[in-house]
Parts: sequence; C-alpha cells; structure tokens
Amino acid sequence: MAKTDAEKQEYSALERFLYIILLPVLFALVLLGVLLTLFDYDVKGALTNIGRNIPVVKSFIPDNEPEQPFVNPVNAALAQDERLTELESELAEKTAEIARLQSDLAAREQAYASLEDNVEQLVLGREREEEDRQAYRARLKSLANMYAGMSARKAASILEQMTLPEMVLILYEMGADERGNILARMEPETAAAASLQLKDLSEDNWAEFERRAGDAGTDSGADSASRLTIAQLADTFAAMEPESAAKILLELRKQNSTKAIDVLAAMTEQARSRVLAGIAETSPADAAAFADQLGGR
Repeated sequence: MAKTDAEKQEYSALERFLYIILLPVLFALVLLGVLLTLFDYDVKGALTNIGRNIPVVKSFIPDNEPEQPFVNPVNAALAQDERLTELESELAEKTAEIARLQSDLAAREQAYASLEDNVEQLVLGREREEEDRQAYRARLKSLANMYAGMSARKAASILEQMTLPEMVLILYEMGADERGNILARMEPETAAAASLQLKDLSEDNWAEFERRAGDAGTDSGADSASRLTIAQLADTFAAMEPESAAKILLELRKQNSTKAIDVLAAMTEQARSRVLAGIAETSPADAAAFADQLGGR
C-alpha cells in the first residue's frame, strides 16, 4: 500500500513536470519557430549550426551541403498569389484584345460586304443605263429612217419643231445625203445651229448630247411654248399624207404618249379622222388606244 502511494506521488510529480514545465516550453518553442519563420528567419539553419557545436550531437548532423537560399513558404505562397493575379489580369487584357479584334474584323467584313453590294449595284445601274441608251439609240435610228423616207420639206418642217439637241441626234443617225437635203429646207438660222452641233457630235460624246436632249426636253415644257409647238405640229401633220402622219405619230407615241395625244387633240376633226384612219391601217390596236385616250379628255 505504501508502494502504491509512492508510485502515485512519482506520477503526480512527472505529470506536474510534463504539464507545467515541458509542454508550455515546447509550445513556446514551436510558436517561436513559427514566428521566426514568418519573419524569414532560417530556424532550421540556426539549429543545425548550434548542433554542430555540441560534441555528441554534431556526429548526428550531416556534413555541410551547398547552401540553398531560404524561401519562406508564406512569402512563396503570397508571391504565387500575386503572380496568379498578374496572369489573370494579363489573360483578361488578352481576352479583351481578342474581342476588340474580332469586333474590328466583323466591322470590316460588313464594310467589305456593303462595298461589294454597292459595286454590284453600280455595275447593274451602268448596265441598265447602257441598255436604255441602246434602246433610245434604236428609236432615234428608226425615226431617222422614217424622216429620211419622207420628202425633205416635210421632214424639215417637223424637225424644226423639236429642240435643237433632239434634232441634231436624229440628223446624226441619217446618211449624209438625206441630212443635207433636210438641212437645205430648214430656216437658215436653225440649219446653221444644227450644223455647228453636228460638227462636234461623235460617238465619244454622244452620251453628253443625249443628256442635253433630255434636259432641253424638260426645259421646253412651259405651257405657252408647249401649246404653240403642239399647234404647229398639229398643222404640220394635218398637211401631210395620212399614212406618213400615222407612222410618225406611232413613233412619237413610243417616246411621249401624252405629246402624241396632244397633237391629235389639236387637229381639226377632219384631219384627225384621216390620221386615225391611217393609224388603223397600220395598227388597229394603237388606233383604238388613241381614240380611248382622246375620249377621256
């Protein structure tokens, strides 16, 4: 029983030493080591150097190895975090740059597509203009052949009622002999003006003369001048053979249907009936269309 009490006393002393002295000292040493490590102090190297100075302990310490730079794990982790943040920032910048380049590429592709569409529309417009010009040229040649087949005096009286650019374009499509005969029967001033323009007219500037003819036709649309021109044309057609007047009015209707109707309306009833009869012999459908339009006035 006494032995048991002695053992209990020894255990109590050992426990007191363990809990009161050893554990707090070990805790303090560990805490000190952690704090020194946080402040970049090489605890392991210091302990190794101390151990090499203790006679018995130094035999358990390995020989010196090449010193490696001490790296604080905490600082290394912080450095990695900073590097990761930099890499993420660079990635965000690169992503934004790629998005900007893609946006620029899309804008350029859209601009290129729009430019292609504009070029295509321009080409189609030029083709339509050329088709219209060729059709207009064909009508002028048809008129020129028709006037050339008439007597020079009648053709001259009709051509003088047109604007100068229109007259010049029709005369240009005639042969030299027919053109000379018609000019000889025009008023001297009109023939001189037409001759001057015919001198300058060529295939190279034909389109420019066509534009002038269109502008002149638009500018000559004043009411008083139009009534005078139509009245003169009506008298001229009334004096012609019905067949010739019918052919000219049919050609005029292709270019300006309203003007052809105005000419017929300005004629006397007797002259108009003769001309409509001539039109009916050539084209009954056109004669019926003329009559319908005249009846609607």
